[in-house]
Amino acid sequence: MEQDAKSNLSIKLVDGTFTANEAREIILALINKKISFHELKSFQSWEKNHQTDLSPFKARIAELEKERKLLKQFIEQNEENHTDFELKGELHISIEKNKK
Repeated sequence: MEQDAKSNLSIKLVDGTFTANEAREIILALINKKISFHELKSFQSWEKNHQTDLSPFKARIAELEKERKLLKQFIEQNEENHTDFELKGELHISIEKNKK
């Protein structure tokens, strides 16, 4: 974990070599959680106001579903070679002023 004076933070989420099944499990867990998050936010927005434009939520969910499909294809194409997968993932967080 790294933090600088500008109120930015970097967190190393994953850094290692994994089997195909492990890599699939790690990445799909993250993607599936993000899809669930956007589905919940979409539902909450709709519950508050049935006129809410849900297209941004639907677009992000579709984007994540596409990435999930690409990931599955990539791993399936390469796991037959008994290949391990190197995963490196870092989350960068910075402070943003409220727009209210």
